[in-house]
Amino acid sequence: MKNVLLLLAKGFEEYEAGIFATVMGWSTLYGDEKIGITTASLHKEIASANNIIVKPALFAWNIKTSKYTALVVPGGNEVFDYFDDAYSTHFLNVIRDFHQEDKPIATVSLGALPLAKSGILYGRKATTLPYLNGIHVKQLRALGAVVEHQRIVVDDNIITSATPETAVDVALLLLKMITSTNNSNQIKKMLGLTELKKRKF
Repeated sequence: MKNVLLLLAKGFEEYEAGIFATVMGWSTLYGDEKIGITTASLHKEIASANNIIVKPALFAWNIKTSKYTALVVPGGNEVFDYFDDAYSTHFLNVIRDFHQEDKPIATVSLGALPLAKSGILYGRKATTLPYLNGIHVKQLRALGAVVEHQRIVVDDNIITSATPETAVDVALLLLKMITSTNNSNQIKKMLGLTELKKRKF
């Protein structure tokens, strides 16, 4: 059974995190492969940007990378000190460990910045949140990434994206990477996304 690690910093965006649990969970229930989701952070309890309290299964320093198929780093809100955790030594070391083992890493929005801070995006294509006068894009570039002004950017097995709305597509893309195109398309269809534009509400 494959297992995806969801690495949560305080102030994380719960939509960005939750959609990965949904997509991987639906693959287990209705898809071709079972995929577990394990949460980890620096805290016994952690609050999201909208104060949803989560009790992660693991502390970041207890993670054994070999047990996981892929890493997900949701973005978060810096107003709630997201970067205090996301730029911490333990957090960055987890990212480096997954990269060293050549495992897929997926992020949404500001989740690209801890990847860049860890050094794994140096000289690689990436994107992040373009709003707020482009401050985060400038930060991403300053950390050595080659910024692409695209909705989703894939460089080898690293996925970054611009805004929170991309989360479901990033999750399905990760699912495709770790299972198959057929499985990802099947889950996309079951979630109603393939028919969305045709529907009348």
